[in-house]
Amino acid sequence: MGSIGSMGKPIEGFLVAAIQFPVPIVNSRKDIDHNIEHYQNLACD
Repeated sequence: MGSIGSMGKPIEGFLVAAIQFPVPIVNSRKDIDHNIEHYQNLACD
């Protein structure tokens, strides 16, 4: 286990990711498929 001081960076990284990638609104399976495809395209760029 790391020290308490080492917990700052993972939390900060999570907050940055949460701000950059908003939670998609899901109403149906089609929305899920669309969001997966969208994030896969982002990862490949």
